Amino acid sequence: MSLEDKLRRDTFKMAYFTEIGATNRLIDKEEFHDLAVCAGIDVQSSAIDEAWPSDKKEINMEEAYHLFTRLPNLELRIKHALESLERETQEKEPLPFEVILEKCKALYKFNETKKALNNVNQTLCERAKHGIFPKDFGQDHVLNGMLPPLEMNFSDAESSVFLDEPALEDDGGGGLLSHDARSLSERPISSAIEGSSRKASSAMVDEPYTMMKTTRRSLVIQREIGPTSLKHIFTLTEIRNVKIQVSVNVRLDPDLCRFENAIHGVLQRHESGKIVAVTVKKSGNTISTDRLTLLPATYSFTVAFCRSLSDMKASSTEKIIDDKKKLTAKYRMCVMNIFDMFDLNEDQTLDYKEFRLYNQMSGGGDINKTDWDSLLEQLTTKNGGLSMKSFVALHQEEADTYENDNFDDMYLSLKQLGFNGKFAITNTCPVIIDYLASDEEIVITSDESYHFDGTFAEQLAEFFWSQSTVLPYLKNLPLRMWMSDYFGVLMAGVTNTPNHYHLNLNGSQNVNLDVGKDMIIEETVPPYACKILATGIAVDTKHKWFISVRRVRSDQSATSSANPSRVNSVR
Repeated sequence: MSLEDKLRRDTFKMAYFTEIGATNRLIDKEEFHDLAVCAGIDVQSSAIDEAWPSDKKEINMEEAYHLFTRLPNLELRIKHALESLERETQEKEPLPFEVILEKCKALYKFNETKKALNNVNQTLCERAKHGIFPKDFGQDHVLNGMLPPLEMNFSDAESSVFLDEPALEDDGGGGLLSHDARSLSERPISSAIEGSSRKASSAMVDEPYTMMKTTRRSLVIQREIGPTSLKHIFTLTEIRNVKIQVSVNVRLDPDLCRFENAIHGVLQRHESGKIVAVTVKKSGNTISTDRLTLLPATYSFTVAFCRSLSDMKASSTEKIIDDKKKLTAKYRMCVMNIFDMFDLNEDQTLDYKEFRLYNQMSGGGDINKTDWDSLLEQLTTKNGGLSMKSFVALHQEEADTYENDNFDDMYLSLKQLGFNGKFAITNTCPVIIDYLASDEEIVITSDESYHFDGTFAEQLAEFFWSQSTVLPYLKNLPLRMWMSDYFGVLMAGVTNTPNHYHLNLNGSQNVNLDVGKDMIIEETVPPYACKILATGIAVDTKHKWFISVRRVRSDQSATSSANPSRVNSVR
């Protein structure tokens, strides 16, 4: 068998797993059409009807591959489409702009699909070059209609890969619910499949080819005023396969594991703020995005809380200094934890950029380069920055400036950073972020403090809505559910009139919901607004969890007979 046939079979199998979710699942005609496009061939439904076995409604993967080999070539169809478009524009009256735009969009999508698959083929070529294909692969596989096995472990979860492309977005004022309102960049397009490991580790997972890792620290703080998170900014100069993993930094405090299911990462276009992806998977103690195929652009990644946290106020406060006017052991430990939180590149020092972020987020305001240089002259430095010892000494000097043991400003700084009066981390989640990328490491060019505002909330709600599913038993209501491996969101969509929702979530299992103890939602959503009605966080992702939604009827008998609409956490 030729190398070309091997590559074609492996590409098809990857596409099958991406679109269908499991290689042992049967598929129907509609699914086969999506599979063919994913694997690089555009085909009309009539052609599939002609070739489809007359005695079967569904076929397996081997039969699908046999049918796939009989379909026309993608490049040939694009060539014919271009020639047809050229003839129509030359021989007839000029086509309406909308028609030309739709044809260009379709051709562009086919071309981008081919580009993504070329990346897959390049990877497979490398595997073949290094002899990774099974040695016993030969004619027997052809006779038996089998596909060559891939040397990778497929995840049992669905793999959705987004190709981020800013062009061809709908600028015609399409509504949120219209088909054209979703740009091509937001529509799932298949690419290489990750070979993921289910081990509970924050280390890099096994990949079908080498993924380079960049590790960076970050944090998210719950507060109403001032910066609430750090934003990592990076630029890609070429198409890359990227996956981003986030784990809670429990090295500072083991109790921080309570935040594992309470945070999510958000990847955005830095200039426009458009959301590209969020973390949807969880393996062990690590959450992550899907494998993404990103185009050249500048991106930003931020960690946010899935919803508001309950305030953990301390009943009393610990002392900052002891009887000898020295920092107490508990406060020194707190200061060292703060140092670790802002040592973003883990080099055991705080440079100017890191100390500037600390000063901003602790309520001290901005610090210019001149003041920074003056500070370094007064303290012991290490590699041009502050060591942990110098950082502690800086806080000792600050404590020495206060008279009458009035340390209100120092307690306020701790509160700004998410610590309570007992120096415990309550409203802050420090995290470790791994950026995995093909070819070479991602370089974080800038770290910025960021405040989650109303615009971000609207963008997030619209993103969740665009990726969500209709509730099975409540199809007549503009409600949808977005689910990840570890948290879910109940959404109310855009309508022309106000909508009043009276819903019962009492049948939900193994999930913590931000609703009252009666598990009832009663809320009116204004027109032209997309709103999150409830956010549910899985209590234990090792066990099945779901959010149950049913309508509260006007009479008790109707309420008791209503069928619950459940969206399972299994993606």
